[in-house]
Amino acid sequence: MAAMFKMAALGLVHDHIWNYLQSVREIADAEITCAADVNQPLFERAKHVLNITSDSLYTDYREILKAAGITLETNREVPLPLETGEL
Repeated sequence: MAAMFKMAALGLVHDHIWNYLQSVREIADAEITCAADVNQPLFERAKHVLNITSDSLYTDYREILKAAGITLETNREVPLPLETGEL
């Protein structure tokens, strides 16, 4: 059996992300394990579409990265859109 490819969805506000995430769910060796968005009303949709629980939903994407032991570094002086809530 192939290793499971796990991924997180960061930013749920744009409509096209939902089609993409549905496509990922159809891949046998892929699993969407968590999601983050500053818009909590999208959480109910995420729970249903992604088949994840409330404890897998975050308002701050950095919590997902922290839990996975991933650090995000940039040499840019301008904050990333996810850091400003612009996505």
